Amino acid sequence: MARRPFLALWSFALLAVGVAILLRHALETSPPRPAEDPLAAVATSRLPEPTQVVPGLRVDALSRALATLSAACDAADPRWPASRVRDALGVVTQLSTDYPGGGFRVGGVATSTPAVLVAVRAQLQDCDPADVPVIDAVLPAQFRP
Repeated sequence: MARRPFLALWSFALLAVGVAILLRHALETSPPRPAEDPLAAVATSRLPEPTQVVPGLRVDALSRALATLSAACDAADPRWPASRVRDALGVVTQLSTDYPGGGFRVGGVATSTPAVLVAVRAQLQDCDPADVPVIDAVLPAQFRP
């Protein structure tokens, strides 16, 4: 996983969102726990519940774009085609424009458009901070650090 930090970060973010959704559902459908139970204070995600379904072809395109961004960050090669990074960021930002409340599954994990934007922003911050404003332009302010 150290060789693919973006995939690791993205997988962690997707897993965290999925776990938060499952925990929220479990807590809503189960009786309240006593206050002394340490699991009673489970943190909830600040990310909104998805309100739109993203078509499979768009999810496939997003997956390819995320893989491109990850490869670009892993390459650390100044000859990496900047146009491929711009194109990949374009896919991410267009999805966020078309489906701002999008929900979808990637690799069997439920996620959302805001979760992907947060993960991409974090990756860019570590990899190429010059591209962070591209994501910030579509990421709601309450999800930015």
